[in-house]
Amino acid sequence: RRRLPRGVCEHDRMLAREVSKQGMAIASNRRLRGLAPGAWKEAEAILHELIREGVRPPASTFCLVIEHYLAANPAEVLRAEATLGTMKQHGVAPPVQALAAVVRGFGRMGRIDKAEQMVLDMEQVGLLLFG
Repeated sequence: RRRLPRGVCEHDRMLAREVSKQGMAIASNRRLRGLAPGAWKEAEAILHELIREGVRPPASTFCLVIEHYLAANPAEVLRAEATLGTMKQHGVAPPVQALAAVVRGFGRMGRIDKAEQMVLDMEQVGLLLFG
């Protein structure tokens, strides 16, 4: 029986762990999509479960959680905004769609000042171009 070099086996184990983490993220997104709109507590629990397991959630996972916050109640826009900060802490750049959803949430809540400030911040970093 032929033995593989030790480094090859370790590489295979590392690859298997990464594939497992990716699978967890995919399964979590399916769970999030299956929740009733506005089920933010359940959505938040799924997100925290991924983070606890050492999985860096992809942007799509954070976006789904933000959607649940905003579908629940306009006041949950503050939780959605905090999720944008959590994304940055985990090295995930918030996509324009997530930022725009939070801007709309502030608008619906009557916080036009906050919505305008977010748009200005997005323009400053080059996410929005008005012509």
